[in-house]
Order: sequence, then C-alpha cells, then structure tokens
Amino acid sequence: MSITSGTGTMDAPVGASTEDADSPVVYHKNPDGSVVVTMFMSEKGFKFLQDLTRDADGVRLQDVIGRALVVYHDALEAEKEGKFVGVVSDPEQLEVRFTDL
Repeated sequence: MSITSGTGTMDAPVGASTEDADSPVVYHKNPDGSVVVTMFMSEKGFKFLQDLTRDADGVRLQDVIGRALVVYHDALEAEKEGKFVGVVSDPEQLEVRFTDL
C-alpha cells in the first residue's frame, strides 16, 4: 500500500506496524478538492470500532466515526464555555442532548 501525504510517500504492507510512520493518520488532497484520510490502528482498535458499529444497529462504520467527531467537537466547545460533558441518570439535568446516536 502506498500512502501520499504532505511529506511524501510512505510504503507499508496492509496491517504493518506504523512505528516508523510520521503519524498514525495521513491525508492528501485530491485535484477535485476532496480529502482522503487514512487511519492506521491496531487490530484491537479496529475491532472496537466494528463492535460499536454492530451495537448501533443499522449504523455504518463511517457514521460511528462521524458521530464521534461531532461529540468530540461539542465537548471542546463546552469546555471553552466552562461547561462539562458527561453521563447523567436524569435526562432533565441535560442542557444538550445528543440524538440520532
């Protein structure tokens, strides 16, 4: 597999260790403006994502990743406002509730 990033090309067989890689995530921009992002992760990490996808009945892997990014973004925004993100047993205590998860 050959991966092109802003720093050049990295060749590694699929499933190889990324110890020598500059980053576990590489990306490049296509001529049409779209961006290709490649994530390297352990087999255990990928199994975790597969399990999340399976447990979220009918949700695709890309949906799990996209939703995780939204939750992370909202957690950062809350922190900037001096707020906290967590889990509560009483939904009436929530200021913001994530839906469609």
